[in-house]
Amino acid sequence: MSAEEPAHHHEHGGGEDKKRGQDSWNDSAKEYNDMGLASATSVKCVDFTLAFMKNVKPYSFNAGSGLKVLEFGCGPGKVILGLSELVSEGVGMDLAPNMISIFESAIESKGLSATYRGQVLQKTDASELPKAYYDLVLAPFVLHHVSEPSSALKRLVEAVLPSGHLIVAELVDLEEMMEEHNVERGVHGWLEEGRIDGLLEGLKLPNLKKVKAEYMTATHDGESISLLIYVIERVAV
Repeated sequence: MSAEEPAHHHEHGGGEDKKRGQDSWNDSAKEYNDMGLASATSVKCVDFTLAFMKNVKPYSFNAGSGLKVLEFGCGPGKVILGLSELVSEGVGMDLAPNMISIFESAIESKGLSATYRGQVLQKTDASELPKAYYDLVLAPFVLHHVSEPSSALKRLVEAVLPSGHLIVAELVDLEEMMEEHNVERGVHGWLEEGRIDGLLEGLKLPNLKKVKAEYMTATHDGESISLLIYVIERVAV
């Protein structure tokens, strides 16, 4: 396990926590963007999401159509940019302006300015998201940092259109690495599958369905890290 810890885009909490997390990730944005193991986790998320969405929404890939996609806590935007073949409108949101700057530079260099844009989050609770707008919302390695994960999860699923999906990713089996390298755990620690199950059930919304939870391993230069991808559907009623 590497000392490179790829998952912490930012910290979510009160005003002081927001400022502290924003400063930290502004300072480390370039380092994070260049981190090999972080990139490997992004590739896993991209590969999973491409395969999943092509299976559940094949009609979206007809000529001239695509999906409206949001990545919440996008960091340098490697996940949402990797989905460009799906996307008609792609928005990456992050607390750290320097992360958004890297994301926007990548948008320009890839010639995707017509379909992608970045947005710096002004609040840390997902309350800025529009309701029932996106076909797909991504929340990779971020939900554990939110001070009220249940409220944030509710706002994330509310941003999804009926028949759309929220895909959450978390790292798993990190105790040994965290102890060895004194890695901070985020607000609540990493969210295991059972914890996300509980959050979803606690929302008591009848139109939400757990579609699947899949475990996988990302590797880079002989180092590896395990992750969980958890898919929620907002069922049309």
